Amino acid sequence: MRDETPHRCALHLQPLATAVAAARAQLDAARKEYQRSERLFRKQYISQAAMDQAEAQFKASRAQARAMLARFDSPRAWRMVAAAFVAMFAAYGIAYSFGAFFKPMAAEFGADRSRTSVIFSLTVCVWSMLGSLSGHLSDRFGPRVVVAIGAIVMGAGLVMTAFIDRLWMGYLTYSLAVGIGVAAAYVPTVAVVGGCR
Repeated sequence: MRDETPHRCALHLQPLATAVAAARAQLDAARKEYQRSERLFRKQYISQAAMDQAEAQFKASRAQARAMLARFDSPRAWRMVAAAFVAMFAAYGIAYSFGAFFKPMAAEFGADRSRTSVIFSLTVCVWSMLGSLSGHLSDRFGPRVVVAIGAIVMGAGLVMTAFIDRLWMGYLTYSLAVGIGVAAAYVPTVAVVGGCR
C-alpha cells in the first residue's frame, strides 16, 4: 500500500531554526513588555486596561510559541528518534561486529586475512551503493516498510551465513544481506529524524 504522505521534505532545518528563534524572540519581547507594564502598573503610571492589554499580548505570544514548538518537539517526534536509534543501533551493531567473527571465520575456512576482509569490504560497498535507492523507496512506500524489509533481509542473511561451508558463500550471504539491511535502515531513519516524514 502506498504511503499517502508527501515524499518531499515539508520542513527544512534552516527555516525550522529560523522559525523557532523568531518564536522565542517574540515570546521574550512580550515577556519583557509584560514585566515592564507590571512595574509601571504597580507604580500607578499606567491604567488597568493597559496592564490587561500587555498581559493578553504576553499570553497570546506564549500560546503561539508553545504551539509552534509543540509541532517540532512532540511526543511523536521523540518516538521517531527512539525508533531510529534502535534501528541504527541494530543495523550498525551487526555490521561492525564483523571484527569479532573475523579470526574465527578465517580459521574455519583456512583463508588469509585479505580474502576474509573482502566480506566486510563488500558489505560497506553494498550499503553505500544502495543508500540512494533505499531513500527513493522510503519516499515511495514509507520508512516502516523499507526498514522492516531491510531487517528481514539482514536476519535471513545472518542465518544463511551460519550455514555456509565455503568463504565465497559469505560474500553473498553476509555482504549482500547485511549491506541491504544497513542501507534500508540508514537513509529512512535519518530522513525521519530530520523531519522529512
